[in-house]
Amino acid sequence: MARGLQLFDRGITSGLVLLCRLDYLQSDERAEVLDRATWEVRCNWRPIWIPGTLSGRWSFHWIIWLHEPRRPPMIRRLRHLTQLPLPFD
Repeated sequence: MARGLQLFDRGITSGLVLLCRLDYLQSDERAEVLDRATWEVRCNWRPIWIPGTLSGRWSFHWIIWLHEPRRPPMIRRLRHLTQLPLPFD
């Protein structure tokens, strides 16, 4: 996250998208950079990353930073993968 935001802040990238476990977001140390995000897209199911397992182990969501006017992050919730494309396309 730190390296990606360095590149973003220097204008080397036009955006940054990270897929993070939900518990990764529960940190006072990350609050300031997370508040800079443009979007948070929450996955309202636990993805299955290992074929053959019955259920996902962790909850995830995407954090997106784009060069847009500053405002609180917009939050979207995905109920099922078939909802793509995402609302900011």
